[in-house]
Amino acid sequence: MMEKEALKLEIQLPERPPSSLATPIDPETIEDSFMYQLIFKGIDDSIELHIRAVVNTLRNDPLRKLFLDLYKEELNIHDKVIKYGKMKGWALVPPIYVEPT
Repeated sequence: MMEKEALKLEIQLPERPPSSLATPIDPETIEDSFMYQLIFKGIDDSIELHIRAVVNTLRNDPLRKLFLDLYKEELNIHDKVIKYGKMKGWALVPPIYVEPT
């Protein structure tokens, strides 16, 4: 979807990555909680990028709507990933701060 919009707006696209990469790490050693944190961080970053794109897209209404739709979809995914991480015990929940009395 993004590639089609970029081509329509005549934006030069970066080179495609190779179809496969040699992994220097044995995938068996990577824990599920580590992968969850990486995916969660990626979702957080994409939410920030999408809302910035919505705010910065002033001239092109259809493009702004596209970014807004991506933002809403990413929020929905974010919510589901948080629930999944809490269920598995992988979500990093900050401690509750209570003021001393």
